[in-house]
Amino acid sequence: MYFTNANAEKIRGYHTLEQKKVREKSRRVLVEGVNAVEQAIKLHSGAVECVIVQDDELNLRIRDVLKVAQKKHIQVDTATPAIMDKISKNAMSIIAVVKMPQSLQHAETGDLAVICSRISDPGNAGAIVRAAAAFGASVVIFAGDCVDHWSPKVIRASVGAVFQVPILNTSSLEEAVDYVKKLGYYTVCADIRGSEKVPVHTLGSPEIAQVLQKPTAWIFGSEAHGLEKSEVDLADSCVVITMPGVVESLNLAGAVHICLYETVVYMRQ
Repeated sequence: MYFTNANAEKIRGYHTLEQKKVREKSRRVLVEGVNAVEQAIKLHSGAVECVIVQDDELNLRIRDVLKVAQKKHIQVDTATPAIMDKISKNAMSIIAVVKMPQSLQHAETGDLAVICSRISDPGNAGAIVRAAAAFGASVVIFAGDCVDHWSPKVIRASVGAVFQVPILNTSSLEEAVDYVKKLGYYTVCADIRGSEKVPVHTLGSPEIAQVLQKPTAWIFGSEAHGLEKSEVDLADSCVVITMPGVVESLNLAGAVHICLYETVVYMRQ
């Protein structure tokens, strides 16, 4: 199909998938960009409703993805630049409409888990999911009032990693921590202050190096405020990243990458 009418019912419907309430009602998500679309096709081809490409941007990378889509009998449509812009301002020449995977209720036990409490920035959420996938996490848990991990911005920032790593949602951080502890994880939070109950140790110290050789669930707080002391108290240990430079703190996603990398290093010892 070749879309040229911005007011067509399908185009209006695709555009509204940017809204959480529409995604939840229709059980469909909007995937933007060639890398994320490729991952959706690779990992959930049966759930891909269609792929839409911009008619004047069929570069070699996109053509390769379309060949795979066609081999998997996925519908491929084209659209004018104006129509692509109508559907999404971040289409990057290719989008896919994908049926939302069923919400997970349980996760497999593994060596690494990530818990995010009150994460509100889509870019950070996507980057954290991507890091979790890269370092082999068995699950990512979004606890409490977090950004919707099926938002187009999160999917795009994760470069499609939301289709690779199991993701759970819990109503609170307490519920998430209780869940991973029952799975056998030792919980470690990243926080610069700690609490009276859970003092801070430096990442890389002998105490933390020994801890990170166990199945570990990392707990990260919101971008603006980090973790409350009551939330730190839920953890078994608390760590801070040494920064000899002049900045006060790291971007959340950057801190997550460092913590997960250190964990993988110690687990291999």
